[in-house]
Amino acid sequence: MDYVFPKQKVWEMRLNRAAKALNQHGFLAETVPDRAAARQRVLELVGPDETVGVGGSVSIREAGIIEALQARGTMVNHHWLAPFGTAERLALRRKTLTSDWYLASANALSETGEVVNIDGVGDRIAAMIFAVPKVILVVGRNKLAPTLADSQRRAREVAAVINSHRVGMGGTPCIKAGRCLDCNVEERGCRITVLIERAPLDTEFHVLLVNEDLGY
Repeated sequence: MDYVFPKQKVWEMRLNRAAKALNQHGFLAETVPDRAAARQRVLELVGPDETVGVGGSVSIREAGIIEALQARGTMVNHHWLAPFGTAERLALRRKTLTSDWYLASANALSETGEVVNIDGVGDRIAAMIFAVPKVILVVGRNKLAPTLADSQRRAREVAAVINSHRVGMGGTPCIKAGRCLDCNVEERGCRITVLIERAPLDTEFHVLLVNEDLGY
């Protein structure tokens, strides 16, 4: 019998708890053991002739999902193909909203079955809640928080601050402080916060909960 590390087992319990709550809230949630399994599940869900839009998700990229889809010939649109701040990049953001599927992650997810995201432009949130008919979130265990309040704090205090570092928002106070100061500067990326309490009506909304850290 293979040995299961206690850390993995505890995370498995928490992820299963979250999956059960998400399913009760109308999502199509399941747990997978690692990024390879998440990648394979995405390939199973997305038809080879369907188009895929991807937001600025580090989790999706760390899991190698874009490369796997492209390797089998699936058309993948994502704005990281164009330089930051260009009209081409904005056009690609809009193009992802016309895809058959949208792939993203979450800034935080509660064990009680709610999804929290913070955007600057809003394309990712728009895709999730209405624009794209089929959605898959690939969520690493590090995004999990016990309660809704905890997940809201995580999204703002952890994910948003690290994301500001990632995109080089040097003018935001959180870069120097290492924590959110609820600033009002032009470069602020935390402009739209959305809580998805239940799966949106008329959207096929999958959540893959991964027993591995992905993104931040």
